[in-house]
Order: sequence, then C-alpha cells, then structure tokens
Amino acid sequence: MSDEIGKGSFVRIVGGKDDGVTGKVFWEGPNKFGPGRRYGLKDENGETFWVDEDHIELHGDQPEQKPATGDVFEKGDRVRIVAGDAKGHSGTVFWVGESKFGPGKRFGVRGDDGETYWADQGEAEATDEAAPSGGGGGGGGDDFRDDYYDDIHE
Repeated sequence: MSDEIGKGSFVRIVGGKDDGVTGKVFWEGPNKFGPGRRYGLKDENGETFWVDEDHIELHGDQPEQKPATGDVFEKGDRVRIVAGDAKGHSGTVFWVGESKFGPGKRFGVRGDDGETYWADQGEAEATDEAAPSGGGGGGGGDDFRDDYYDDIHE
C-alpha cells in the first residue's frame, strides 16, 4: 500500500487520533520510531500531520488547488504570522521564495525573539509594530548589525 505513496500524493489518515484527515504528502522517510516509513502531510488549512505507513492510504485525486491569496512581502517587511505553526509571532522577512507546499509564496521570518519562522502566503499580515531595540530579537531584523559592531570595535 505505502509503495504507491510519495511526495505530492493526496492521502487520508486511517486510524489514530487524526483518523479521517486528508492532505498532501510533503515529506517521506524512514520511521525512527519503529519499522517502515513515515509521512508528513498538510491538510487544506496548512496544518501539519505526521503518520506511520500503517495509518495512511491514497485518497484518490487531489482536490483542485485554490489560487494563493494573501499579501506578498519583500525582504525587510515587518509581519505578524496569523496562521500555521508559528501563529502569533512577529518579525522581519529575510527570505522570499516559491512555496513547495502549494501555490503562492513562502516567507522566512526572523522573529523578534531571534528565532526563525516559516509562513506561506496567506499565513502572515503586514504589521506596523517596530522591531524591538537593544540586544533582543537579533538586532531588530538587521542580520549584519552585530558583526558590523564587532568589526569597528576591535
């Protein structure tokens, strides 16, 4: 059964706490928790699920993808992530590229807490919140600030 399933397959989870969830496989690899394969899939809302090969089956044709909606940002834009795994974090866009999880763009965001977050188009909105000043948040979105400071004060 799982031999037919790979990246891009439209599948349904059968069994376990997420029984009935459908989505598109974006990752497949060895199962580090036991024998067989393991799969990562995203449902139509962008939520991520991880499942063993014994709890997944092909689910026919993938539904027609809706065109991407939401703002497209540029490097340096300030955003707040409003959906997905990083919901609630604010930061500065440092990378923009095509999403491999569906139509539209994907953004790398350096969070105000210094962490890196990823958001697809439609999962972030522009914000007028200023970057934090001082030592926190990785220099307020300036990736080179600390290196520059060290160079001129040696």
